[in-house]
Amino acid sequence: MYEAAFRFREMELWESLNDSDLFAVTLTDGRIGYCCVMGNGGEHYAMVIYTGDKGWQTYCRAIDSSTGTSMIEMQLFACSIDQTSCDFESADFITPQAKNEAREYAKRTGTVIRRKKGYPEFIRIKPGHAPWKITGKEDEEAIYEALLGGLEVGRVLQEGGVEELLKRGFLSFRDYPIPGRRKKIPLLKRDGEKFHWSKTTLPPYDPGRDPAPTLFNNPSLTTLLLSMKGEGVFQCRFTYAPAEVQTDKDKVPIVPGWIFTLDENDWNIIPTVPEPAMAEDLAKLPESLGDTFAAMNRKPSVIKVCDPTTEALLEDFCGKTGITLQRVKALPQVDGAFDSICQMMRRGY
Repeated sequence: MYEAAFRFREMELWESLNDSDLFAVTLTDGRIGYCCVMGNGGEHYAMVIYTGDKGWQTYCRAIDSSTGTSMIEMQLFACSIDQTSCDFESADFITPQAKNEAREYAKRTGTVIRRKKGYPEFIRIKPGHAPWKITGKEDEEAIYEALLGGLEVGRVLQEGGVEELLKRGFLSFRDYPIPGRRKKIPLLKRDGEKFHWSKTTLPPYDPGRDPAPTLFNNPSLTTLLLSMKGEGVFQCRFTYAPAEVQTDKDKVPIVPGWIFTLDENDWNIIPTVPEPAMAEDLAKLPESLGDTFAAMNRKPSVIKVCDPTTEALLEDFCGKTGITLQRVKALPQVDGAFDSICQMMRRGY
């Protein structure tokens, strides 16, 4: 991978392409990887590959102008990312392990590392997890094929110019594949040292269907909460905690799911506990919320939510514990409180 990465860095494909100039590669197991060259703005140099339809949705969400800008919305987006990348950074901005590996390769092969963003680092981001080094063979193959595909695109660009890339299926400059406008992009399939060029239609953008309700099944906790008189109104919003959890130094850090909760009476934050659950497995969150109510010896009579995910998480829980679940248009106080927590954490409070 390092040979391909350093060759790709020298090519500086981001000088000619931007993050709307997409191409795809066929992986050995038949999956399609959608590739994006980043760095046209001069800040973040990278080759990014989004594998399969699920990965593709990450790219779509990133360019979807309807995505919210509150800290909760940004945290939800960050924890939904599904991508593999080869980032290029200066030595001070990558992990010691990545820096040492790059230097060992450079010393062994006589490769000169550029001073400006010359160090490659291979990163995997999974939903519900913090960015981490690539550890799986499938991810290694994906970024390797993306880099080789990028080198092939660069070769064609050098030999035939932008006109040749347009002939081969690249979109016009900054023609993003926005929702409702499915496009065809180049598809590269490697055969030894050669590439076969064809085209593939981009998958449709799915902003997200309403999730199925999460079943709450804790008879003893249900009985306890039913025995309690409901009082007051709580506001709840599902998000991810603004801090990661790592149970083992060799394991990928998890970003815990969280039902962030405010008391509408005094706007104090209810001390609910973030659960170290992945994006696809959040069933423990309603139980954790119920445990909090039991520890407080208090449950609300009404819980307000403003989004389909939180509603799905709490619908069965509220129905079984005698709490009225109310869907409202927005919960600005929840957004503001979460923003404040994130700002305090950044300041080290």
